[in-house]
Amino acid sequence: HQRDGVHLPPNLDSVVRGLAAASIVIGLAVLIGWVGQWPELTSFIAGGIPSKPNTAVGLLLAGIGLWTMARDPTGLSSVPATLGGLVAGLGLVTIAGHLIDRHLVLDQLLWQPSSVLPGQMTLGTALGLVLAGTSMLLRRFHAGAASVTGLGVLLVGTLMTIEYLLGIELVYGAQWKTAAMALPTALGLLVLGCGLLLTRPRRGFTAMLTGHGPGATLARRMTPVAVLVPIGVAWLATMGTLPSAQGHEGLSFGVVTGMAMLLAATHWTSVWLQRTE
Repeated sequence: HQRDGVHLPPNLDSVVRGLAAASIVIGLAVLIGWVGQWPELTSFIAGGIPSKPNTAVGLLLAGIGLWTMARDPTGLSSVPATLGGLVAGLGLVTIAGHLIDRHLVLDQLLWQPSSVLPGQMTLGTALGLVLAGTSMLLRRFHAGAASVTGLGVLLVGTLMTIEYLLGIELVYGAQWKTAAMALPTALGLLVLGCGLLLTRPRRGFTAMLTGHGPGATLARRMTPVAVLVPIGVAWLATMGTLPSAQGHEGLSFGVVTGMAMLLAATHWTSVWLQRTE
């Protein structure tokens, strides 16, 4: 396979397809949960916040688009761009509904649950879908911008997933049911963000992870440390206490900021080491 004019290892294509399949499965599970009235499939945890049906459709379409990108080494297929446009449009319509404080037809097109905001996904979810769709749209026209928007998807998914890991999102869900992101949505955006970045493996930090030499080796060994250490420290800080909206609302942002700083330091050190080789 060729992407960006550089040979791409087949196992990396398999990873991207696996991430795409995960997004597709999450979307299908949520839709099946709504149709069969199985709340465990719409929230993944007992008493959790359910993903909206239109969110599930967005994750499903984005997953299919990502799968197509993994199967299209030339980058000339129009399928990812088309699906990306639909996903971005879905998110933009939702953002417009939030801005004018009205529930548009698209919010209730698939399902109309008896809730305060029938069918309307949260702003965070809508932003994640807009970024994912935009990344797929820009893939053929501006690889750099596609990578940046893909990183945005990863950050949104990572932030919300960390909140669940630390128990913060559970508190938010109890107090602001309409403001919190559902766990299936957070996981879906997380895998989509990873997949979108890996479709451009010869650019930015991803290039270092997939490259050769001492710098690339350092990057691959230190990246798990940069990701896991901030989570571990935050978990130890909250261990034995119940997270509260007042006391821990900035904790997840701190974890993501710590990750970003460690990953940036890892990248710069790896690049320096690679150049001195």
